[in-house]
Amino acid sequence: MHVDGRFWQQVHRGETARIVGIAKATSLCYRNCKVQLRIAFTGTHSSGKSTLLAACKTHFGKRLYPIEDIARMLIAQGLPMGEKATAHSLLAYIEAQLTAEHQVPPAADLVISSRTCIDSFAYARANSEFGLPAAVPEYVTGMLEAVALRESSYYDLHVYFPIEFPAEPDPVRPPGEEYRRAVDNLICAFIQKHSIPHLASKGSKTERTAVLFKTLTSLGMVL
Repeated sequence: MHVDGRFWQQVHRGETARIVGIAKATSLCYRNCKVQLRIAFTGTHSSGKSTLLAACKTHFGKRLYPIEDIARMLIAQGLPMGEKATAHSLLAYIEAQLTAEHQVPPAADLVISSRTCIDSFAYARANSEFGLPAAVPEYVTGMLEAVALRESSYYDLHVYFPIEFPAEPDPVRPPGEEYRRAVDNLICAFIQKHSIPHLASKGSKTERTAVLFKTLTSLGMVL
């Protein structure tokens, strides 16, 4: 049986409507909770996000509630990500990310997410620009951008990780430096287009950690 594009538009829009509902519920949840600070890490793969999050976990201990490894969890479940991501897997990631944000304990002092919905939008757009087989329709990319913009308002600050060193070998990460730089450029463009408050994380691990901690202090976090 042939199923035309209009059917999939209805399916994807139905999925997105459910996801936007989660986003709205998350927004209400944040207004009512006592979370002190919410920080979002955003950047292409192999840019230092996990390394800085690990340093934060070591320093803050139980005061920090991390949101991490969602993409790896979905990959383990058989859902493709990166250059092989489909509309279904991208929407699954968005739903899992927003659900994790919605479930943040009210008593957490500091919340750091190792990725955001901005990243999903950037990977989807890059796949389209490269003409990859898994590239999703433009209306799906537009939905991802809209949800990413809504999600961005939930965080007090975004920490953007530009590319400063070669990618490390990793079986779950997409290969290709040109592709990685395309994703990086799209994330940077999104941040600039929507004037999202952010800190650029640069330098060595020690330098990145020191700058982030100084910024957290300026935002009211007690180190």
